[in-house]
Amino acid sequence: MSPAIARKALQLLSHAQKATDANGEHLPEIITEREKEILQYTVNGWDAKRIASVLNISTLTVRKHVANIYNKLHVQSKAQVIQMAHKHGWFGL
Repeated sequence: MSPAIARKALQLLSHAQKATDANGEHLPEIITEREKEILQYTVNGWDAKRIASVLNISTLTVRKHVANIYNKLHVQSKAQVIQMAHKHGWFGL
């Protein structure tokens, strides 16, 4: 992994841990730390292959985490999860 990608990954992780909106609303507690990482990357437009590369996991694992996130947040698409992230101010959106 290049230093630039590693730096960006650390920045995103830092933001993921502080994911609140102006009202102090947090990501649901049912979302695991790994799912928060993947959600952050997804909201930022990263595809499964890029996420897998940065996190050193398979694309299948990324897709499984994404499916779990969708189920837990009761959404069916990336657009819906991005809309939810904007609505709640997650990841500084």
